[in-house]
Amino acid sequence: MIINKKWSMPNSETFSIKPIRELIDKYREEGMVIVDPFARNSDIGTITNDLDPDTKAMYHKDATDFLRGLKDNMADMVLYEPPVLYCRCSGSTIGS
Repeated sequence: MIINKKWSMPNSETFSIKPIRELIDKYREEGMVIVDPFARNSDIGTITNDLDPDTKAMYHKDATDFLRGLKDNMADMVLYEPPVLYCRCSGSTIGS
């Protein structure tokens, strides 16, 4: 296995970041079932979910409920990039 490091500008739409999208496209094949439980507005998945009803996702369920509702072994690829909560600290450490 060869691992290459590539820098790219961060983006809230992770799978639209060029090196990440290229990696997915390298392994994606026509007709694959691609599940994305945190899709937001991504067009990569063939079965998409996002809790936010204002996104383009097909379903708007809690990700755990969405995944539990899928048949076993139905996906060829699962894109998993859950939302991250960012926090700015004002010089103090958490818990102090």
